[in-house]
Amino acid sequence: MTITPRHSRFFGSLRSLRSRRAARVSRFGQAPLLGALLLAVALAACGPSGASDPLLAARVNDRAISIGDYQAVLRYARAAAGVSNTPADWQSPAGRAGLGVFQGQVMTYLIQSALLDDQIAKCGVAISGKDQSSAQGAVEQTVSQLQDQQGRHPEYGPVIAAYTPELKRIFSARDVDERTVAQSDAIKTPSAHMRVILAGSVAEAQQLRDQARKGADFGQLAQAHSQDQTAASGGELGIVYAGEFTQLGPDFDRQAFTGVKPKHADGCLNANTYTAGTVYVIIPNREQAFLFEVTQRADRPIKGISDQQTQQAALMGWLNEPVKDHAQITQYVTAPTGEQPAQP
Repeated sequence: MTITPRHSRFFGSLRSLRSRRAARVSRFGQAPLLGALLLAVALAACGPSGASDPLLAARVNDRAISIGDYQAVLRYARAAAGVSNTPADWQSPAGRAGLGVFQGQVMTYLIQSALLDDQIAKCGVAISGKDQSSAQGAVEQTVSQLQDQQGRHPEYGPVIAAYTPELKRIFSARDVDERTVAQSDAIKTPSAHMRVILAGSVAEAQQLRDQARKGADFGQLAQAHSQDQTAASGGELGIVYAGEFTQLGPDFDRQAFTGVKPKHADGCLNANTYTAGTVYVIIPNREQAFLFEVTQRADRPIKGISDQQTQQAALMGWLNEPVKDHAQITQYVTAPTGEQPAQP
């Protein structure tokens, strides 16, 4: 059985699930020639609320996201949407329906960048000049590639124009932060060793879980009962990082890493403690169900992940769960309501 998208009937193999999950994660500003960026936001829909600081779009802990930075990314997103023919306007139902989603994606990117920068500082991680130069060079290379193809793709013109000094700074800063985390022993994320059984039903998964709790060997149970491609290896998945299997829904990470007690007196979220013992997680999937055995839970450096896509997935999981959960985030920019804004 092979993995199919979440909306399809079965999830299929967890090995395939891992690879497809990771493949969907891309850096917002570094997707080659806009292939992965389908964002669009109308600037008229993105005004600050009356109670906000007029110069800020959001605040993350003590870090400010300025309206200028916000608008720089929105201009780029709007230009990218034009290349991909993504509707983003108040004149069409499709455009109105998508505006709030697109605006949220832009704000999420900026908040994640602020969280990442904040953790690098609080964990005392140094950013090298070499990485800064490499990140700036990567942004300039992207612009150069767009310019080289503009003759065949004149629609790239607005995108190239959107690469203002402000946008280049935002994208290169995010890139250098990710490069820094990928090389640091100080930045760690929740992880665990896992094995899995794909059972025919929730009831069967519960029965197999009860047998494992009574001492039955999980690997042998997987070989005898699992419908997953990992059955021959006893359901072996190896080390799995929080955020890696988001197709299974938020309950998976919550249950797999339950009992986490953060230690972050200095604000650096790199020293969690975990309740002892094996955790079993059942995730229904229509008439089937996954049964996970979760052991060896610990924080492990993101640096230790050799596969770049898995590393990126773990980074996003770390930012979206423990880091964001312990941050103070105030968002001042109002989301579109679906009503056409007043014309100036």
